[in-house]
Amino acid sequence: MALNLGDLYTGAHVKLTAPRAEDRESLARWSHDAEFQRLLFMNFVRPQPPDFFQLPKEEDNLKYIVFHLRTVSEEKFIGFANLWGFNWSSQSCMLAIGIGEPDFRGRGYGTEGLDLLVSYAFRELNMHRVGLVVFAFNERALHVYERYGFVHEGRIREGNYRDGSYFDVIQMGILRPEWEHRSKNG
Repeated sequence: MALNLGDLYTGAHVKLTAPRAEDRESLARWSHDAEFQRLLFMNFVRPQPPDFFQLPKEEDNLKYIVFHLRTVSEEKFIGFANLWGFNWSSQSCMLAIGIGEPDFRGRGYGTEGLDLLVSYAFRELNMHRVGLVVFAFNERALHVYERYGFVHEGRIREGNYRDGSYFDVIQMGILRPEWEHRSKNG
């Protein structure tokens, strides 16, 4: 049986690609999008110029893996999908994903990108567990993660400050056997 590596990075509508220098303009534009910024898990948010966003360096590969999400049909840069927080002895990592282009939100691109990213973590990196953190108020993302098979593992009460208030942060994870069961049974 021949190995088809195209399946590793490409879905029906979105694909994982390497970051490109020209993507910095979009990243800077998204940093000015208040709706997008308030959903990101950062200490604080603020608009950034294009030069702020740098391509990952080779020595950073053991710390995090950065993919950019592009449409299959037009190669349009629409978001990011990252793996980080690697614990190689425990075979675990964290993920972060976001659709920056407003016209592509809520249309399944993020869900497909999530599937590609999680599949990459398990199939290519041999992870045993993939985790994530999400704001409790981000109900759309919580629904996507739950439907995908992520399990609630914890709640950090008032773990982040946004817009003058504290919000809970939800920790979620999926184990390789859970992902394999999901992959086999749809």
